[in-house]
Amino acid sequence: MSHPSSKRVALRYFVAREISAAGSERDITANLPAFESAYADLKKAVEDGKSRGLAGDHMVVRRWANVPWVQLMENGYKIAEGIQGSRSIPARSAKGIEMAHRLYYRSRKMPTDVYKWWKTNQKRLLLTTIAAKTWTEKQEGTDDLFRVGPFLVHNTIGASGAKLEVFKKMLETAIKKIKGIRGIPGFKKVLYGDIYLVGQITKAHTAAWYDPSEDAIYCRVAKAKWGFDEAFALVHELTHRYWRKFMSREAKAKWESHHMNVKYEKVDLPMPQVGDELPVRFKGAPRGWRPRVEEIQGGLYWYRAPNDQRQSIPSMRIRKFVNSTKGAELRFPTAYSAKNEEEHFCEAVASEAFGSLKDAHSKVLVSIW
Repeated sequence: MSHPSSKRVALRYFVAREISAAGSERDITANLPAFESAYADLKKAVEDGKSRGLAGDHMVVRRWANVPWVQLMENGYKIAEGIQGSRSIPARSAKGIEMAHRLYYRSRKMPTDVYKWWKTNQKRLLLTTIAAKTWTEKQEGTDDLFRVGPFLVHNTIGASGAKLEVFKKMLETAIKKIKGIRGIPGFKKVLYGDIYLVGQITKAHTAAWYDPSEDAIYCRVAKAKWGFDEAFALVHELTHRYWRKFMSREAKAKWESHHMNVKYEKVDLPMPQVGDELPVRFKGAPRGWRPRVEEIQGGLYWYRAPNDQRQSIPSMRIRKFVNSTKGAELRFPTAYSAKNEEEHFCEAVASEAFGSLKDAHSKVLVSIW
Protein backbone atom coordinates (compact mmCIF):
# COMPACT_ATOMS: atom_id res chain seq x y z
CA MET A 1 0.00 0.00 0.00
CA SER A 2 1.47 3.37 -0.99
CA HIS A 3 1.41 6.35 1.37
CA PRO A 4 0.70 9.94 0.35
CA SER A 5 3.58 12.37 0.61
CA SER A 6 4.03 14.21 3.90
CA LYS A 7 3.59 17.54 2.14
CA ARG A 8 0.22 16.57 0.64
CA VAL A 9 -1.04 14.97 3.85
CA ALA A 10 0.12 17.89 6.00
CA LEU A 11 -1.55 20.39 3.68
CA ARG A 12 -4.73 18.33 3.64
CA TYR A 13 -5.05 18.17 7.42
CA PHE A 14 -4.02 21.82 7.75
CA VAL A 15 -7.02 22.79 5.60
CA ALA A 16 -9.34 20.29 7.28
CA ARG A 17 -8.57 21.42 10.81
CA GLU A 18 -9.56 24.96 9.91
CA ILE A 19 -13.16 23.75 9.84
CA SER A 20 -13.04 21.53 12.91
CA ALA A 21 -15.18 22.11 15.97
CA ALA A 22 -13.85 23.71 19.15
CA GLY A 23 -11.65 21.42 21.24
CA SER A 24 -13.38 18.91 23.51
CA GLU A 25 -12.58 15.93 25.71
CA ARG A 26 -13.52 13.66 22.82
CA ASP A 27 -10.71 15.16 20.72
CA ILE A 28 -8.27 13.91 23.36
CA THR A 29 -9.61 10.39 23.84
CA ALA A 30 -10.21 9.78 20.13
CA ASN A 31 -6.72 10.79 19.00
CA LEU A 32 -4.40 9.86 21.87
CA PRO A 33 -3.85 6.17 20.91
CA ALA A 34 -2.76 7.08 17.36
CA PHE A 35 -0.58 9.89 18.71
CA GLU A 36 1.25 7.57 21.14
CA SER A 37 1.72 4.94 18.44
CA ALA A 38 3.16 7.52 16.05
CA TYR A 39 5.47 8.82 18.78
CA ALA A 40 6.87 5.32 19.29
CA ASP A 41 7.34 4.84 15.54
CA LEU A 42 9.14 8.16 15.10
CA LYS A 43 11.36 7.49 18.09
CA LYS A 44 12.29 4.11 16.59
CA ALA A 45 13.06 5.74 13.22
CA VAL A 46 15.44 8.16 14.96
CA GLU A 47 17.12 5.44 17.00
CA ASP A 48 17.46 3.04 14.04
CA GLY A 49 18.87 5.77 11.82
CA LYS A 50 21.50 6.77 14.36
CA SER A 51 22.47 3.14 15.05
CA ARG A 52 23.18 2.68 11.32
CA GLY A 53 25.23 5.84 11.09
CA LEU A 54 22.75 7.66 8.85
CA ALA A 55 22.40 11.44 8.94
CA GLY A 56 19.16 13.10 10.03
CA ASP A 57 18.52 14.35 6.50
CA HIS A 58 19.23 10.98 4.85
CA MET A 59 16.43 9.92 2.51
CA VAL A 60 16.02 6.58 4.31
CA VAL A 61 15.57 8.25 7.71
CA ARG A 62 13.14 10.75 6.25
CA ARG A 63 11.15 7.94 4.64
CA TRP A 64 10.93 6.04 7.93
CA ALA A 65 9.87 9.22 9.75
CA ASN A 66 7.40 10.41 7.12
CA VAL A 67 4.14 8.72 8.12
CA PRO A 68 4.60 8.88 11.93
CA TRP A 69 5.54 12.57 11.71
CA VAL A 70 2.36 13.36 9.77
CA GLN A 71 0.28 11.35 12.24
CA LEU A 72 1.86 13.20 15.17
CA MET A 73 1.03 16.57 13.66
CA GLU A 74 -2.49 15.57 12.67
CA ASN A 75 -3.48 13.91 15.93
CA GLY A 76 -1.38 16.24 18.06
CA TYR A 77 -3.27 19.28 16.79
CA LYS A 78 -6.62 17.73 17.69
CA ILE A 79 -5.37 16.71 21.13
CA ALA A 80 -3.94 20.19 21.79
CA GLU A 81 -7.28 21.72 20.80
CA GLY A 82 -9.01 19.35 23.22
CA ILE A 83 -6.58 20.19 26.02
CA GLN A 84 -7.05 23.93 25.58
CA GLY A 85 -10.80 23.56 25.33
CA SER A 86 -11.48 21.17 28.20
CA ARG A 87 -8.51 20.77 30.59
CA SER A 88 -7.25 22.87 33.48
CA ILE A 89 -3.81 24.07 32.40
CA PRO A 90 -1.20 24.54 35.15
CA ALA A 91 0.31 28.02 35.01
CA ARG A 92 3.84 26.61 34.87
CA SER A 93 2.92 24.55 31.78
CA ALA A 94 0.82 27.13 29.93
CA LYS A 95 3.68 28.34 27.72
CA GLY A 96 4.79 24.79 26.99
CA ILE A 97 1.38 23.63 25.78
CA GLU A 98 1.02 26.84 23.77
CA MET A 99 4.32 26.04 22.02
CA ALA A 100 3.13 22.47 21.35
CA HIS A 101 -0.17 23.75 19.93
CA ARG A 102 1.73 26.21 17.74
CA LEU A 103 4.00 23.39 16.50
CA TYR A 104 1.04 21.27 15.37
CA TYR A 105 -0.77 24.25 13.89
CA ARG A 106 2.08 25.62 11.81
CA SER A 107 3.89 22.47 10.64
CA ARG A 108 3.09 21.79 6.99
CA LYS A 109 5.96 19.69 5.68
CA MET A 110 8.46 17.14 6.90
CA PRO A 111 11.53 18.62 8.62
CA THR A 112 14.72 18.42 6.56
CA ASP A 113 16.76 17.06 9.47
CA VAL A 114 14.70 14.55 11.46
CA TYR A 115 17.22 14.29 14.31
CA LYS A 116 17.40 18.06 14.82
CA TRP A 117 13.59 18.34 14.77
CA TRP A 118 13.29 15.47 17.27
CA LYS A 119 15.81 17.03 19.67
CA THR A 120 13.93 20.35 19.60
CA ASN A 121 10.37 19.05 19.80
CA GLN A 122 10.40 15.75 21.70
CA LYS A 123 9.65 17.62 24.95
CA ARG A 124 6.52 19.14 23.35
CA LEU A 125 5.31 15.73 22.21
CA LEU A 126 5.84 14.33 25.71
CA LEU A 127 4.05 17.29 27.31
CA THR A 128 1.08 16.69 25.04
CA THR A 129 0.83 13.10 26.27
CA ILE A 130 1.26 14.10 29.92
CA ALA A 131 -1.42 16.78 29.60
CA ALA A 132 -3.82 14.40 27.90
CA LYS A 133 -3.35 11.72 30.57
CA THR A 134 -2.99 13.69 33.80
CA TRP A 135 -4.42 17.21 33.60
CA THR A 136 -7.89 17.49 35.12
CA GLU A 137 -11.00 18.81 33.41
CA LYS A 138 -11.91 22.46 33.77
CA GLN A 139 -14.53 23.37 36.36
CA GLU A 140 -16.83 26.30 35.69
CA GLY A 141 -16.51 29.05 38.26
CA THR A 142 -12.72 28.86 38.44
CA ASP A 143 -10.08 30.99 36.72
CA ASP A 144 -9.89 28.28 34.07
CA LEU A 145 -13.54 28.50 33.03
CA PHE A 146 -15.87 31.34 33.99
CA ARG A 147 -18.73 33.47 32.75
CA VAL A 148 -18.74 37.17 31.97
CA GLY A 149 -22.25 38.21 31.03
CA PRO A 150 -23.47 35.90 28.25
CA PHE A 151 -19.99 34.54 27.44
CA LEU A 152 -18.23 31.41 28.72
CA VAL A 153 -14.51 32.21 28.87
CA HIS A 154 -11.89 29.47 28.45
CA ASN A 155 -8.65 30.63 30.04
CA THR A 156 -6.17 28.44 28.16
CA ILE A 157 -3.02 30.29 29.24
CA GLY A 158 -3.34 30.29 33.01
CA ALA A 159 -3.88 34.05 33.28
CA SER A 160 -4.66 35.13 36.84
CA GLY A 161 -4.81 38.05 39.21
CA ALA A 162 -4.80 41.60 37.85
CA LYS A 163 -4.23 40.47 34.27
CA LEU A 164 -7.41 38.38 34.35
CA GLU A 165 -9.43 41.10 36.08
CA VAL A 166 -8.61 43.74 33.47
CA PHE A 167 -9.54 41.24 30.75
CA LYS A 168 -12.94 40.80 32.40
CA LYS A 169 -13.41 44.57 32.57
CA MET A 170 -12.51 44.88 28.89
CA LEU A 171 -15.06 42.19 28.04
CA GLU A 172 -17.71 43.97 30.12
CA THR A 173 -16.95 47.19 28.22
CA ALA A 174 -17.43 45.44 24.87
CA ILE A 175 -20.74 43.94 26.05
CA LYS A 176 -21.95 47.36 27.20
CA LYS A 177 -21.00 48.95 23.88
CA ILE A 178 -22.84 46.27 21.91
CA LYS A 179 -25.97 46.67 24.04
CA GLY A 180 -25.84 50.39 23.34
CA ILE A 181 -25.90 50.02 19.55
CA ARG A 182 -29.10 51.38 18.00
CA GLY A 183 -30.52 51.05 14.50
CA ILE A 184 -29.11 47.59 13.66
CA PRO A 185 -31.92 45.04 14.10
CA GLY A 186 -31.15 42.05 16.30
CA PHE A 187 -27.52 42.99 16.89
CA LYS A 188 -27.62 41.85 20.51
CA LYS A 189 -28.01 38.29 19.21
CA VAL A 190 -24.21 38.13 18.91
CA LEU A 191 -23.90 38.09 22.71
CA TYR A 192 -23.48 34.38 23.38
CA GLY A 193 -21.03 31.51 23.22
CA ASP A 194 -17.40 30.70 23.95
CA ILE A 195 -14.46 33.06 24.16
CA TYR A 196 -10.99 31.51 24.27
CA LEU A 197 -8.21 33.45 25.96
CA VAL A 198 -5.14 32.19 24.11
CA GLY A 199 -1.48 32.84 23.48
CA GLN A 200 0.20 33.30 20.13
CA ILE A 201 -1.06 30.30 18.19
CA THR A 202 -1.77 32.23 15.02
CA LYS A 203 -2.62 35.77 13.95
CA ALA A 204 0.33 37.07 15.90
CA HIS A 205 -0.55 40.76 15.64
CA THR A 206 -4.30 40.41 16.20
CA ALA A 207 -5.99 41.19 19.53
CA ALA A 208 -9.09 39.09 18.75
CA TRP A 209 -10.57 37.05 15.92
CA TYR A 210 -13.77 35.22 15.07
CA ASP A 211 -13.68 31.66 13.77
CA PRO A 212 -16.93 31.14 11.79
CA SER A 213 -16.42 27.38 11.54
CA GLU A 214 -16.47 27.11 15.34
CA ASP A 215 -18.64 30.18 15.91
CA ALA A 216 -16.16 31.07 18.65
CA ILE A 217 -14.15 34.14 19.59
CA TYR A 218 -10.43 34.07 20.38
CA CYS A 219 -8.62 36.79 22.34
CA ARG A 220 -4.91 37.19 22.84
CA VAL A 221 -3.47 38.51 26.06
CA ALA A 222 -2.50 42.16 25.67
CA LYS A 223 1.22 42.83 26.07
CA ALA A 224 0.60 45.81 28.34
CA LYS A 225 -3.01 46.03 29.46
CA TRP A 226 -6.50 45.53 28.15
CA GLY A 227 -8.17 48.72 27.05
CA PHE A 228 -9.97 50.59 24.30
CA ASP A 229 -8.18 48.93 21.37
CA GLU A 230 -8.93 45.41 22.59
CA ALA A 231 -12.58 46.20 23.35
CA PHE A 232 -12.93 47.78 19.90
CA ALA A 233 -11.36 44.69 18.32
CA LEU A 234 -13.76 42.40 20.19
CA VAL A 235 -16.82 44.36 19.03
CA HIS A 236 -15.40 44.21 15.50
CA GLU A 237 -15.05 40.41 15.70
CA LEU A 238 -18.53 39.92 17.13
CA THR A 239 -19.81 41.97 14.19
CA HIS A 240 -18.37 39.25 11.94
CA ARG A 241 -20.73 36.88 13.73
CA TYR A 242 -23.65 39.18 12.93
CA TRP A 243 -22.60 39.44 9.26
CA ARG A 244 -22.24 35.67 8.93
CA LYS A 245 -25.25 34.50 10.95
CA PHE A 246 -27.86 37.22 11.36
CA MET A 247 -27.58 39.92 8.69
CA SER A 248 -30.21 39.71 5.94
CA ARG A 249 -29.27 39.28 2.28
CA GLU A 250 -31.04 42.53 1.44
CA ALA A 251 -29.02 44.50 3.99
CA LYS A 252 -25.79 42.88 2.79
CA ALA A 253 -26.57 43.79 -0.81
CA LYS A 254 -27.19 47.43 0.14
CA TRP A 255 -23.97 47.55 2.14
CA GLU A 256 -21.96 45.97 -0.66
CA SER A 257 -23.27 48.66 -3.03
CA HIS A 258 -22.30 51.31 -0.49
CA HIS A 259 -18.84 49.77 -0.17
CA MET A 260 -18.24 50.04 -3.92
CA ASN A 261 -19.43 53.65 -3.97
CA VAL A 262 -17.04 54.56 -1.17
CA LYS A 263 -14.18 52.62 -2.75
CA TYR A 264 -14.31 54.72 -5.93
CA GLU A 265 -15.16 58.03 -4.30
CA LYS A 266 -12.85 60.80 -5.48
CA VAL A 267 -10.80 62.43 -2.75
CA ASP A 268 -7.89 64.86 -2.70
CA LEU A 269 -4.86 62.73 -1.90
CA PRO A 270 -2.24 64.38 0.33
CA MET A 271 0.77 63.73 -1.91
CA PRO A 272 4.29 64.36 -0.52
CA GLN A 273 5.86 67.72 -1.33
CA VAL A 274 9.48 68.88 -1.48
CA GLY A 275 11.00 68.41 1.96
CA ASP A 276 8.50 65.70 3.00
CA GLU A 277 9.44 62.10 3.76
CA LEU A 278 8.66 59.48 1.12
CA PRO A 279 6.83 56.30 2.20
CA VAL A 280 9.54 53.97 0.87
CA ARG A 281 12.12 51.83 2.64
CA PHE A 282 15.64 50.80 1.75
CA LYS A 283 17.23 47.48 2.52
CA GLY A 284 20.13 48.08 4.86
CA ALA A 285 19.01 51.61 5.80
CA PRO A 286 18.85 52.60 9.49
CA ARG A 287 15.62 51.60 11.21
CA GLY A 288 12.95 54.23 10.70
CA TRP A 289 14.94 56.11 8.07
CA ARG A 290 12.97 57.55 5.16
CA PRO A 291 14.24 59.61 2.19
CA ARG A 292 13.12 63.22 1.80
CA VAL A 293 11.85 64.69 -1.46
CA GLU A 294 14.48 66.91 -3.09
CA GLU A 295 12.64 67.54 -6.35
CA ILE A 296 9.47 66.58 -8.23
CA GLN A 297 9.99 66.56 -11.98
CA GLY A 298 9.02 64.55 -15.04
CA GLY A 299 6.65 62.26 -13.17
CA LEU A 300 9.41 61.33 -10.72
CA TYR A 301 10.19 61.98 -7.07
CA TRP A 302 13.92 62.65 -6.59
CA TYR A 303 15.69 61.96 -3.28
CA ARG A 304 19.01 60.98 -1.73
CA ALA A 305 19.69 57.35 -0.78
CA PRO A 306 21.52 56.54 2.49
CA ASN A 307 24.80 56.54 0.52
CA ASP A 308 23.97 60.10 -0.69
CA GLN A 309 23.35 58.85 -4.23
CA ARG A 310 20.59 60.74 -6.06
CA GLN A 311 17.74 58.43 -7.03
CA SER A 312 14.13 58.63 -8.17
CA ILE A 313 10.84 56.78 -7.89
CA PRO A 314 7.77 57.09 -10.18
CA SER A 315 5.11 59.39 -8.77
CA MET A 316 2.44 56.83 -9.76
CA ARG A 317 3.96 54.35 -7.31
CA ILE A 318 3.77 56.91 -4.51
CA ARG A 319 0.21 57.84 -5.52
CA LYS A 320 -0.83 54.17 -5.40
CA PHE A 321 0.59 53.82 -1.89
CA VAL A 322 -1.01 57.05 -0.65
CA ASN A 323 -4.33 56.01 -2.18
CA SER A 324 -4.27 52.68 -0.31
CA THR A 325 -3.42 54.34 3.03
CA LYS A 326 -4.35 57.99 3.38
CA GLY A 327 -6.93 57.70 0.61
CA ALA A 328 -8.60 54.78 2.37
CA GLU A 329 -8.66 56.75 5.61
CA LEU A 330 -10.37 59.65 3.84
CA ARG A 331 -13.01 57.44 2.18
CA PHE A 332 -13.71 54.81 4.84
CA PRO A 333 -14.26 54.79 8.60
CA THR A 334 -10.71 53.35 8.93
CA ALA A 335 -8.00 52.36 6.46
CA TYR A 336 -8.63 48.68 7.28
CA SER A 337 -12.26 49.10 6.17
CA ALA A 338 -11.07 49.23 2.56
CA LYS A 339 -10.12 45.53 2.63
CA ASN A 340 -13.61 44.30 1.68
CA GLU A 341 -17.28 44.95 2.39
CA GLU A 342 -17.40 42.67 5.44
CA GLU A 343 -14.42 44.29 7.15
CA HIS A 344 -15.88 47.69 6.22
CA PHE A 345 -19.13 46.78 7.96
CA CYS A 346 -17.35 45.47 11.07
CA GLU A 347 -15.20 48.59 11.37
CA ALA A 348 -18.22 50.83 10.87
CA VAL A 349 -20.25 49.06 13.56
CA ALA A 350 -17.37 49.05 16.05
CA SER A 351 -16.73 52.75 15.35
CA GLU A 352 -20.43 53.46 15.85
CA ALA A 353 -20.38 51.55 19.15
CA PHE A 354 -17.49 53.65 20.42
CA GLY A 355 -18.88 56.94 19.11
CA SER A 356 -16.16 57.58 16.52
CA LEU A 357 -18.11 56.96 13.30
CA LYS A 358 -18.56 60.14 11.25
CA ASP A 359 -22.12 61.26 10.57
CA ALA A 360 -22.03 60.48 6.83
CA HIS A 361 -21.05 56.85 7.49
CA SER A 362 -23.44 56.55 10.42
CA LYS A 363 -26.42 57.64 8.35
CA VAL A 364 -25.71 55.00 5.69
CA LEU A 365 -25.23 52.32 8.35
CA VAL A 366 -28.72 52.95 9.71
CA SER A 367 -30.35 53.43 6.29
CA ILE A 368 -29.66 49.93 4.92
CA TRP A 369 -32.24 48.25 7.17
